[in-house]
Amino acid sequence: LGTAWAVPVLLVVYLVLAWLWLRSRIDKQRKQLIRQLPDFLDAMVRLASIGNSLPMAFQTAALSVQMPLRAVLDRTMLSVRSGQELDYALQLVARPYRLEAMDLLHVVLGTAVRMGGRADHILQRMSDFMRDLAHAQQELHAITAETRMSAWVLGLLPVIVSVLMTLLNPAFFGPMFSHALGHRILLAALALELLGGFLLYRLARSL
Repeated sequence: LGTAWAVPVLLVVYLVLAWLWLRSRIDKQRKQLIRQLPDFLDAMVRLASIGNSLPMAFQTAALSVQMPLRAVLDRTMLSVRSGQELDYALQLVARPYRLEAMDLLHVVLGTAVRMGGRADHILQRMSDFMRDLAHAQQELHAITAETRMSAWVLGLLPVIVSVLMTLLNPAFFGPMFSHALGHRILLAALALELLGGFLLYRLARSL
């Protein structure tokens, strides 16, 4: 580690860790938004069924929503007050989150505002479908937990074994840090480890 090769290696490791941290934060926020949407839709349905218009039901239901969905709804209402249509404002605000549920809600609101109809029925079905989908995803997550754990073990096993062998027998790995061929071998091993970790990550994410 006392050579110039440590700088790009540590930089790559730092970038990978930062990317994984950002991905986890983004996924956590998206899951929170999806988890909050059914309750928000139920509140809209109740308000629309007693005679409120969809924009009024949207605004009133947004007052009882917690973060992070509250921030999305507040920015949407600010755009509406500035003169934009409700569905268009929601589409612009929700675009960075890339949620299919938000896109569907934007279409439902736009159709109801421009063409009329019983949008509350559609919103109720949408809410029920999101709850059923979340329940099915939780069951699938529990079923595939063993596979994801195996992916983590396989990804970390070469690193753990290498660290333990270096600590128990430093002379065995000494030439890897002091010779040019050893540096190339270490870089090749690091590249293979990153590739294998990425493939295992994609495999775990697809489950």
